[in-house]
Amino acid sequence: MVNSISALHIQGKSLGTLRYKGHETRGIDKLSVARLNVNGKSSKPLYLQPQAGFDFAEQAVGAVKVIDATVQAGVAKSNARTGAKVPVYIGTILPVADTRQDKIPDDEFDALLVTGGDMRTVGRVRSKDAFDVNNLAVYGMGSSLKQDFSNRDNLARDNDNKTIISSYYLDLVPADKKKGITEKDIVRVHVSPTVYNENPDLFDDEARVVPFGLRFAFSTVDETDWTIYADKLLPFDNKSTNTKATTSDDKSGTTAQTATKADNKEVKK
Repeated sequence: MVNSISALHIQGKSLGTLRYKGHETRGIDKLSVARLNVNGKSSKPLYLQPQAGFDFAEQAVGAVKVIDATVQAGVAKSNARTGAKVPVYIGTILPVADTRQDKIPDDEFDALLVTGGDMRTVGRVRSKDAFDVNNLAVYGMGSSLKQDFSNRDNLARDNDNKTIISSYYLDLVPADKKKGITEKDIVRVHVSPTVYNENPDLFDDEARVVPFGLRFAFSTVDETDWTIYADKLLPFDNKSTNTKATTSDDKSGTTAQTATKADNKEVKK
């Protein structure tokens, strides 16, 4: 499985304004989780497995905060037979007035966690839980085709009836690992056609690159639990000291391109 990530740490304060709304049981393992409404909205709650000893019955409905949180892949209760996965959030729920903070410094949360469908920002995560951005080399590349489910083959086409590339992807591996590379070593990062056209040499075999503006989206495709996007690529010897992703509210940020299960048509190695 590419993008083999056990868990990503999430910056608690980046999740937004949280309100505890009660207890629910979710997943095939019937985990007891807290329902947290985000920024006053009840339509897209966050379900989080709290710390040991958390008393659901005694916890009053109201404002809370979360620290030391992670997200990882779990098996969906409704589609367990198919192996469908869902994001599982784990963390410590505290009163807003509690002075405790995340153990990880703010500046280490350099990437964004986004939803796989509408690319909505969930919070900030730490990319080094997944890989070292300063130790990546190109192993292969491919392209993802734009989808149109009104067509017989589900692929969008231009006026000349040619398929349309929606994004390119790079398969990256640790630059210091010269042999014994397996699928678990591969980091697959999607970029827009614009990024590819700006510097196609960065897609050459064994090129050292640094991805900027990373976004991690939980995926439901067979190949991986995670889809990773980058806003920009630079050569390793020309990297900036700031690789942080920006939120959709930041005008300096760009929107990542969506890739889907049916997209991966060709891989070059």
